[in-house]
Amino acid sequence: MNVISSTGPQSVEASKWYHFVYIRNGHYFTTYLNGKQDIPWTYRAWRTTTGDNNGNRLGIGMRPDKAEPFMS
Repeated sequence: MNVISSTGPQSVEASKWYHFVYIRNGHYFTTYLNGKQDIPWTYRAWRTTTGDNNGNRLGIGMRPDKAEPFMS
């Protein structure tokens, strides 16, 4: 198995399709992978209007240069 990345209880493999859902409600978010909650609790969104909170960001489809608009 070639694991790409996982912070939740589920692993992902290269060259497979997955259904990933990111739901943001104000400053909070949660994620689902293939219909199951991937991170088992709701996090306060890392990025704030005053900066990136010490470099902690959630990147979904992130560009290699970490440029907008693909950062949250």
